[in-house]
Amino acid sequence: MIGKFKPQFWPTVFTVPAIVIMIGLGIWQVQRLMWKNALIAEITAKVEAPVVDMPKGEIDPEALNYRHLRLTGVFDHDKEIYLVAHSLRGNLGYHILTPMRLTDGRWVIVNRGWVPQNLRDGASRPQGQLKGVVTLTGVARKAQKQGWMVPDNDPAKNTWFYVDPRQIGAALGIDVLPVVVVADKADIPGIYPLGGQVRITIPNNHLSYAITWFSLALVLAAIYVIWHLRREEEGRKDTTPHNDAEKDGKAGQ
Repeated sequence: MIGKFKPQFWPTVFTVPAIVIMIGLGIWQVQRLMWKNALIAEITAKVEAPVVDMPKGEIDPEALNYRHLRLTGVFDHDKEIYLVAHSLRGNLGYHILTPMRLTDGRWVIVNRGWVPQNLRDGASRPQGQLKGVVTLTGVARKAQKQGWMVPDNDPAKNTWFYVDPRQIGAALGIDVLPVVVVADKADIPGIYPLGGQVRITIPNNHLSYAITWFSLALVLAAIYVIWHLRREEEGRKDTTPHNDAEKDGKAGQ
């Protein structure tokens, strides 16, 4: 019976803290979920906000990250950078990063878009090498951090695996702004580079993680209670034959 529930010392010592920890982790995941939802909403709002010109003066990469910008300047196609990347369909290719000299004299690296492997060399896609003063829109991104499985950039071979504007500028011998502008998709001669390569793919699995932790806590609590109830039931069964024998003995006297 529930009223006779008697927690055992060692099962309680191990089980109760484990349940508390699981509930704590579930609450933490709920908090992370709220934070992640707010972050995604903030990024989406920045990307969908009206396009603005590249700010003058000092650039704050954090504040400018994911802002939609308008650029006007001239590309230096002789200084193209090749970033190893995949297309929407998973085909291996490159993102073409090209320095643009803005009308105010500053340099900015523009991710013009994706090309297949056979079109890495700019000479193989001359129609897409826009000449003269160009105006475009795109999304600003701050420098990427090198992931633990990402190879080192190889400036000597012009092969890049992550985007660091300062490192790119040093390799090209020019002083560039501390952001990269990912160009929007636009109709250009020859199609490539294919713009619009911004990916807002921020993992948000915190709800499933929270449900998992709360479920584990519930299951463990249920096992804890059921084990004790069964133990009490088995204890009562063990004493029943003895009591019945005593009753039979008294009845026979």
